[in-house]
Amino acid sequence: MKKILCLSFAFIYMFLSTVSAVRIADNIKFTVSPNKTRSLDIILPDDFDLVPQTTDYFITLFTNWTGVDLTEQTVTTNINNTVKIPINFPGFRKQEGYCSSYTITIETSQRARQWEGKVCVSKYNDVDTSIEERTDSFDIGFYKKYIFSKPGEERNLTLFVLSSLNTTIELFVKDTGLNIKPVSTSFPVFKNRRKTINFTVKPPEKSGTYPIEVTGKIRNCNEVSCIKQATTYLKIGNKPNASFTVDIFPTNLDTKAGEKIEYMLTIHNYGPDAFFSVYLNLPSGIETTFLNKIIEIPQASEKTINFTLIPKKPETFYEIKAGAVSKGIDKYVTACITTDEMVTDLLRGMEGIENGKGKQEMKEKFNKWYSDYNKTGYMNSLKEYSDLNDLIQKSKTQKPKNQTKPNQLPQKTNTQKKETADYLWIILLVSALAGILFVLFIVYKFTRKEEDEWEYQ
Repeated sequence: MKKILCLSFAFIYMFLSTVSAVRIADNIKFTVSPNKTRSLDIILPDDFDLVPQTTDYFITLFTNWTGVDLTEQTVTTNINNTVKIPINFPGFRKQEGYCSSYTITIETSQRARQWEGKVCVSKYNDVDTSIEERTDSFDIGFYKKYIFSKPGEERNLTLFVLSSLNTTIELFVKDTGLNIKPVSTSFPVFKNRRKTINFTVKPPEKSGTYPIEVTGKIRNCNEVSCIKQATTYLKIGNKPNASFTVDIFPTNLDTKAGEKIEYMLTIHNYGPDAFFSVYLNLPSGIETTFLNKIIEIPQASEKTINFTLIPKKPETFYEIKAGAVSKGIDKYVTACITTDEMVTDLLRGMEGIENGKGKQEMKEKFNKWYSDYNKTGYMNSLKEYSDLNDLIQKSKTQKPKNQTKPNQLPQKTNTQKKETADYLWIILLVSALAGILFVLFIVYKFTRKEEDEWEYQ
């Protein structure tokens, strides 16, 4: 009986483990493995705003992707009750190379926010911080996602930069009417050594939430892979007196297998003194100095945990999940590491080319580039990579046959209903397994009862 129960639970776990997740962000492009599912997770209220009062959030999704399990939903929550809303993108019955854009809108009675992105089917997993194909040779990010200030009170902003190569980075602050200094700067960065840049901002007198956006660029490089953006939100008004947030840096970086990467995990505690159980979930093939632990953070303060990660496999994508749990509330962030991303980007791009002479010619060009890539070393083939990637994108002249029209809210299209029916067998299978487990449990209890009565006699 115990063996049957263990096998049943193992089967259910394997089925559920086919769903991997990525946190929502603007202008990201992520992949779904063929015949698997990937979820795009929304965490409320954190991903929208840290508002203390209970708020109704109306979520809508527009996309060509068929089979998604959310088109519209209303969620009611507050700063002390984190809610995760997963949007599942199934890769079933879709050919490799198929892509679709999506738009997610979250509205409250006060304002609205919108996220746009792209999702593709591919056996070469990736998450890009741009809808365009790119390799993440460096990353930039603010120390805090939310910065609280009183009206007119000058505040410091801290930005981090980490690069996989020795280069010079230029930073430009987007002009949004805020008094931010400096508005631009440049500096050298050294391979895998984190750089800290400080800005100052004098907030306006009016309460509200103001986005601050900084663009980072590799000097003398105009390729899309040489540009990154980071955003933080300046909140004018009272700081919350409850809850906490979690930030990680870097969030997306490409490197060479065996290279050590410095990471920071920061927990900001806005509530009273509290204990936090801090954790890190890693895939196989990666080493770390991180140790799961319980830490105490005083009221209105933060604590940063520094650790390193070493990806061991070449041409591999790694998903990282880190977070903290306090008083039953679990908040987490995700990050990505790729090794030899230029290689997997080009292979993924060729998935969408129709078989024939054109695809064979592209394979020959790729093989020549790949030979040069292995000879010249990491990141020395960036210009050639960008040229070949542009050539691959231009070769995709024929759309996938299973592309459908966008779904119209609030009703689902007939195509979406049919796709949902195609996956009904999955729901039935899980329901059947649950029924089997229930019957086995009843039989087990009945058998134990008979055994107890026999022993009593």
